[in-house]
Amino acid sequence: MARFCACLGPDPGHRDARPTAADAHLTAMGAPPLAPGLALLPDEPGHAEGPFEASGMRAVGEVTLHNRADLLTALARAGAPVPPGCGDGEVLLRLWARLGAPGVALAEGMFALAVLDGRDLVLIRDHVGARTLFYARADDTWAAATSLRACAAGPRWAPG
Repeated sequence: MARFCACLGPDPGHRDARPTAADAHLTAMGAPPLAPGLALLPDEPGHAEGPFEASGMRAVGEVTLHNRADLLTALARAGAPVPPGCGDGEVLLRLWARLGAPGVALAEGMFALAVLDGRDLVLIRDHVGARTLFYARADDTWAAATSLRACAAGPRWAPG
C-alpha cells in the first residue's frame, strides 16, 4: 500500500543521478525519490505505483481504469499501441502523452496521476474526484501528493 508525491522545482528532473531541489523537498516530506521529482510513500494507505515513462514524460499515480479495453483501442487507433504488461497508470500516462486532455476525458475510473512533462508538473484527476490530490508550493517548488500528511511535512509549504 502506498501514496505518491511529486515535486517540480526550478531545476526540473534530470535524467542523471544529480539531486534536485525537488528531490530535497521529497526527502523532507519523508519520501525518498525513486526518479527525479517522483516518490512513493510506502507506509500510507493507497494503491500508488510508478514511476512510469512514456514519450519522455515520467509519472506516478493511483489509477484504476474501468474501461481499459476501450482506452487501449483508442491508443491503437491513434498509432500508439500499448505494450503488453502496462499497468493502468502507464495507460493513463500514454493517453495524456498521445491524445492530451481529450484522451484523458475518455478514461472512466478512479485516478490521480502526477506527470513531470519537461518544465511542467501536470496533475490529472478522475472526473468525480474519487482519488484525493493535494498540492502546495514553497519558494519556486511545487509539490503534489495523494497524502495531505506528506504535503504538510514539506518545508514552508503554502497548501493549495
